[in-house]
Amino acid sequence: MSTGVIFDIARFAIHDGPGIRTSVFLKGCPLSCWWCHNPESQSASVGIFYRARLCIRCGSCIEACPERARSLSPRGVARDRAACNLCGECAVACPSGAVEKVGRTVTAPELMDEIERDTPFFDQSRGGVTFSGGEPLTQPDFLCEMLDRCGKHDIHRAVDTCGFAAPAVLEPIVHVEINAPGTVMGDITADLATRRARIDGNEARSRGRMIVSAYVPLAEVTDYQNRLKALTGGEGSFTLQLSHYDPVPPRKQQELASAWKPAAGEE
Repeated sequence: MSTGVIFDIARFAIHDGPGIRTSVFLKGCPLSCWWCHNPESQSASVGIFYRARLCIRCGSCIEACPERARSLSPRGVARDRAACNLCGECAVACPSGAVEKVGRTVTAPELMDEIERDTPFFDQSRGGVTFSGGEPLTQPDFLCEMLDRCGKHDIHRAVDTCGFAAPAVLEPIVHVEINAPGTVMGDITADLATRRARIDGNEARSRGRMIVSAYVPLAEVTDYQNRLKALTGGEGSFTLQLSHYDPVPPRKQQELASAWKPAAGEE
């Protein structure tokens, strides 16, 4: 179970994908665009946002701070970042909205509970949830877990991304479970090694059979039914399920790039 940092949840959003949607805004972005609509989202951590134009210099935030990290200055209210523990008491006490705590840490189950409140609207409008930011891909583990959880609840998912990342070719990785006689498991694992597999484990079953599980690139098992039949004399079976995506090894990426390189005179 992973945790993430979000700074807003917008309900009844109608411009972030099909139907009525719930937009979850994740903190963190690799860019610093001058025209950014949410500059408070650029930092990946929880922060305190201060708007001097809204400040009425009442001192409420100074009195509320348990760490005495705030003080009046010629430009408004200053914050001692070293002393501040980001508790947010100053934001609660501020009557004008000049001080705002931006971001909160949530677990995947906690965020899922908030999203599921809106499922009646999703069902009626064919809507769903959109993960935005900031840049949601700056929190990849948390984002992937949330996408997986939403998928298991049949909630439509969308990711609003700037696409700013190093180019890479990804390939689907499947989780394979092979049921076969234990006498041929050595041949099976040797064959999996030639298919760039990562063995996940094995388990003994009754009547001399064994289960071996592995993560294998999908491209390496498109012909596996015939191969397994040959290795086991027709006594083996297997199941596979999409697990995740991994970068293609550099050598394979070069092969793919060469295959798609246009011939001389082509565009």
